[in-house]
Amino acid sequence: MPFDTAARAALPAFGTMPPGPVQTFRSSLIAGMSRILLGRRSLPVQCAILAVLVGLAFALRKIVDPALPPGFPFLTFFPAVLLTAIFASIKMGILAAILSGLLAWYFFIPPFTAFSLEPSALVAMGFYVVVTATELFFIWLTALALRHVQAERERSLALAQSRDLMFSELQHRVSNNLATMGALLRLQSARLAEGDAKQALVAAMQRLNTVSRIQRSLYSPDAQAIEVDAFLAQLSCDIRESFAMGAEAVIDIKAEKLRLVSDQAIPFGLIASEMIMNALEHARPTAGPLCIRLECARTRPEGSEGPWLRLGIADNGAGLPPEAELSKSLGISISRQFARSLGGSLTLRNRPDAGGALAELHFPLAA
Repeated sequence: MPFDTAARAALPAFGTMPPGPVQTFRSSLIAGMSRILLGRRSLPVQCAILAVLVGLAFALRKIVDPALPPGFPFLTFFPAVLLTAIFASIKMGILAAILSGLLAWYFFIPPFTAFSLEPSALVAMGFYVVVTATELFFIWLTALALRHVQAERERSLALAQSRDLMFSELQHRVSNNLATMGALLRLQSARLAEGDAKQALVAAMQRLNTVSRIQRSLYSPDAQAIEVDAFLAQLSCDIRESFAMGAEAVIDIKAEKLRLVSDQAIPFGLIASEMIMNALEHARPTAGPLCIRLECARTRPEGSEGPWLRLGIADNGAGLPPEAELSKSLGISISRQFARSLGGSLTLRNRPDAGGALAELHFPLAA
């Protein structure tokens, strides 16, 4: 795409994989149980839940009584106690257990309509007390654990927010400091006449601007990656504005949609910046405007275990100087060191077919 018509795009955050259906269901279930068990209800609402559930349990027990064999006096009251403790409160669950036990003892344990103290009745009531106490104990324990989890979640959220704020503030301060240093270099370079000193200051200023731009794009600790195509477009525009002849140059960018993690983004950006500045500064086409073409795409060299990235920067200038002169260039020396730090290589050669120079950067992409 012609770079002159490209807008400066914001760098999107590095996304995460969505959770699976099992994990989603489990999270929803836990969240729902937490809301039910930890929810605060008014006393009238709790009493209404207690009355409805115990009343329904008693009515249902009366209805099914003719069909039940002897020995099931608490059949419908156990769920009533459980549901009251869950949907009302533990205290209401205890009260429901007491009321249900009294109703079952009076109406469904022989001799009926009397609080019998016979051994069989006392054994049945003892069994009922043990079961309901166990129910209520585990519901209370579950609510206690959920409160602890909720408190830990709130504490973790507060720590995460504090971390994000501190991280963003740090990135912001680093970016501002670099931008300030770049502005000082720009002011100093404006006081100098054309020459090696001014070119050195302009190059140093551009390196600081490149690092500052990458820092600014990584404000969020969860967005530790940059979009290569948008970054190259932004970088090329800024470099053109730094050079007096930038307006006369045509820069085309053909970049694949891919992201670079922060550890690779800064060396990559500095190498790309150096090569574009080198082309703008030294390439002198014999006819027509200077044309610079950037190509960036994934590759997979033979024998490699994963994908690599190839960045090619070609121009239509007069070609490269001898290797002895290239070795004296600070920018090229820096770029080659950064390429080695990425585990890759930077090669520069002339293009015999089309004329001009070609710089190629190859390095393995981080997982």
